[in-house]
Amino acid sequence: EGRRRSVFLFGFERVSVSMIAREMVSDSIDPNIAVPRATSISRSHNRNKHHTTYVALFFTIAAILLFLLPEREYQGSDIYHSPLVSLGPSEITSFTDSRGQYDRQIYGDKNDNHYVNMAFTKKGYRRSGDLHECEQVNHIVWGRTKLTRWVRGSEVDIELKGGDTIVIGAHVPHLYDFLEDTLMTEVWRDPHTKKPCEYKSWYFKPFRDRIPRHTSIPKTVDGNVVDAE
Repeated sequence: EGRRRSVFLFGFERVSVSMIAREMVSDSIDPNIAVPRATSISRSHNRNKHHTTYVALFFTIAAILLFLLPEREYQGSDIYHSPLVSLGPSEITSFTDSRGQYDRQIYGDKNDNHYVNMAFTKKGYRRSGDLHECEQVNHIVWGRTKLTRWVRGSEVDIELKGGDTIVIGAHVPHLYDFLEDTLMTEVWRDPHTKKPCEYKSWYFKPFRDRIPRHTSIPKTVDGNVVDAE
């Protein structure tokens, strides 16, 4: 008819009549078996297409699950029973050591727990190596630092510079390694209400052991000698 026609095989593959005719001529195939051959091609193509779809669906679901999972390896308070975790300071006060200076500023009514901590740290020193029941929010005023977090059994690094703000999830072990002289603010807040919460600290041994004992001032908490932040 001078027009190209197409046929649908099994509702999936569109095969041009002229394409089938070319296959017949080039391979000297009987016309009666030309359509079955095209059907075989269509079936193979459909199998590959379905396989690709299933693989893509699997990775999409896996990515969604990873995004929805919490940013910690352990659930809830389970991490506090880990042999890698030990009690840290139960309170934060102002202090100075070889690493720099740490100051707590309280605003308004003391009972409201409205505060901000200012930490100045010299290049080459480390802080933290611990975890908390609340979120930790840090803002880098100036300087540069590397933050290492323990996320689902692996160390995850991120570099922060002046102007950056980071929220470290509750129960997430973390360590700061200062690449330049750095000034940063620090507060702890409830992950649900976003209001200030009481400071509670536990050391995470794999990280805390990277901070030389002689660089921080030891203090006594419940009869135990611990190091400051």
